[in-house]
Amino acid sequence: MTYLTTFDENYEIDMLREMLENNGIDLLAQHRETGDYLMITAGMSMFGADLYVEDQDFEKAKEILDAYFEAKDPISEEELEKIALEAAPEAISEDE
Repeated sequence: MTYLTTFDENYEIDMLREMLENNGIDLLAQHRETGDYLMITAGMSMFGADLYVEDQDFEKAKEILDAYFEAKDPISEEELEKIALEAAPEAISEDE
């Protein structure tokens, strides 16, 4: 197994796991500190997890991970306004 990254939030781990599994890649999440115990008893962990993939899947998994982070980049106010106008131009025109 090869180390891929560390995520702090369980929802991000679940999202990445699903993206990788959809591409035929298995993911192993090893929770830090007492995280494994907390996942069993409380259903969550505040310590994050180190994520691993099979050696032969590392490059493909890294590409998927990089695409995930690129998609998370915040958009500017101008881009947001443009998207809103394209989505519902008539709704915005009626308000003016």
